[in-house]
Amino acid sequence: MVNIGLGFMRQVSQGGTQLRLDARYRIDQDEESISRHEQFEDWLVNLGLAIPFGAAAAPEPEPAPEPVAEAAPAPAPAPEPAPVVDSDADGVPDDKDACAGTAVGAKVDPRGCELDSDGDGVVDSKDACAGTAPGTKVDVKGCEIPEVITLHGVNFVTGSDKLLPESRAVLDGVAETLIKHPEMRVEVAGYTDSTGSRAFNERLSYRRAKMVRSYLITKGVAPDNLTAKGYGPADPVASNSTAEGRAQNRRVELHILSR
Repeated sequence: MVNIGLGFMRQVSQGGTQLRLDARYRIDQDEESISRHEQFEDWLVNLGLAIPFGAAAAPEPEPAPEPVAEAAPAPAPAPEPAPVVDSDADGVPDDKDACAGTAVGAKVDPRGCELDSDGDGVVDSKDACAGTAPGTKVDVKGCEIPEVITLHGVNFVTGSDKLLPESRAVLDGVAETLIKHPEMRVEVAGYTDSTGSRAFNERLSYRRAKMVRSYLITKGVAPDNLTAKGYGPADPVASNSTAEGRAQNRRVELHILSR
């Protein structure tokens, strides 16, 4: 016997039902079982449904998703540089400026401080006597302090020890210089012209010297650094025969006793 067949199955529903179709061709040449020794042939066609019973098979689990690598965070942007502030426009930033508020146009050193080329303690922009020798004692203008200083502009009411208002500006500068040099000892010397008696002029000159000393002390000069003395008409610097000469003789001087 020879069997030749062909078939197929196709799923026709979500529940698993399948359509089945097959065909067979059979040839039987068994001479002993078939009378008259004839060949037996036939066709067999099957059509049907295959219906599964029971719970449907669990679906295959979906494959786990591939892990996704997280992107590295973007680097933080670099901070903006802090603005450079130079309030006095001297070329030295405020955070490095040891002498803020320098005058416009003044030359400064790397610390932002005005230059003092001769090292006398008075900056170049205020130094009226540049190039003083090292160690020279100078006044607030940068000029050498002489042994005797005539206080031009210090004047009094006639016959009195009362200072005229314009005298104060001169004495303020004197006080500043003496405070700068606390090691100096100074005599305040008063002088008059020759008008009147010598005794009166000596008393008046002494009172005027004391008034100047007192004023300087109120401005911060150490009292121990100052003495006062009246010389009356002694040591005239001009002739007492003229009004101009007498005006020059009425004066107050500072005598530097020690430096």
